[in-house]
Amino acid sequence: MAKDPLVSAGKSYIKYTIISSVVGAVGVPALILILLVFIMALFSDPTNSMEHPEALPYYYDAGLQYNIDWAELLVYNETIPKSKPTQANIIDQAKYLSLTKAQKGFDDEQLYTYLFRSKYKADDLISTASSFKEEFSKVIFNHRFPIHINESYNIQDTYGMVIKGLWDKPHNGTDISASKDTNLWAVSAGTVVKMGSGGEGGTAITIQDATDPSKYYYYAHLDHYAPGIYVGMPVQLNTIIGNVGMTGHATGDHVHFMVFLGDEDTNPMWYLKVWEAFDQYYRSKNGQEWKDRDYPPPPPTPKPQSQGPTPTPIPICLGQCPQPSPQPSNDICIGTLCIHQPPIK
Repeated sequence: MAKDPLVSAGKSYIKYTIISSVVGAVGVPALILILLVFIMALFSDPTNSMEHPEALPYYYDAGLQYNIDWAELLVYNETIPKSKPTQANIIDQAKYLSLTKAQKGFDDEQLYTYLFRSKYKADDLISTASSFKEEFSKVIFNHRFPIHINESYNIQDTYGMVIKGLWDKPHNGTDISASKDTNLWAVSAGTVVKMGSGGEGGTAITIQDATDPSKYYYYAHLDHYAPGIYVGMPVQLNTIIGNVGMTGHATGDHVHFMVFLGDEDTNPMWYLKVWEAFDQYYRSKNGQEWKDRDYPPPPPTPKPQSQGPTPTPIPICLGQCPQPSPQPSNDICIGTLCIHQPPIK
């Protein structure tokens, strides 16, 4: 089981900022700070960094609304003691930063220098946020949850668990329960690199991430593949790759989902929570990002073609023309054709 350096970076970045905000002003050498970060990283679970991944859309949205860099907002909020990453708190912080910036006419460096009373701390926050955004944007954006969030499902945080008779070795993925035949989607743009049936995983498929080719996503226990899926096929966020089942070693309908860093697996739960949260956010906005993830709209019902006015039927007679009214007429019946004549006067 690999420790994801990307996820580890998040906690390290934020811890570095917190340490810096406390001791930066007294001139602690940078080497000591680096050592402190390194020691803290060693004794922390890297898969638990960003303890509230579901809050990331709040930072992103508040940054857009109040013209504040969302990563700087996140790091700034982490420096505030006992500040919880609720949507209300994040919006309040974004409003405060935006208002202070506008009233003072500050750029970002001036804003945080003013708030921290230290240019050193301000530069550190901006650098930390920039590094965080550069690394985490690779997996935060342009990804999705493997099941459409309008479907019914249940995530089971089972990574690393050992259950006698079920998993005699640490479980290497996260199980997502759903009804049989629930559609499974590509979690990122990428390429199908492996397909196969048999063994514990049953019918399974692996996708390589196009944004970060070192990452692979593995789905197991599929009931069947979607029509037309093949190895080497490029996929997008709106590609359905297969359907939930219980092939292989499974006790119920679910997908066993794994994230690989190269050849080693890592805990998928952080990624799944982030993707689920952003899918919910995009759904609430109903913009292009949601259209990229949603089922395609049904084709429009074709309109009936206009055939012009209905022609007046020609009366058919058999020896006598039908009278259109009580008024007598002298219509002539020739065979089956009525020849209309002016009414008799």
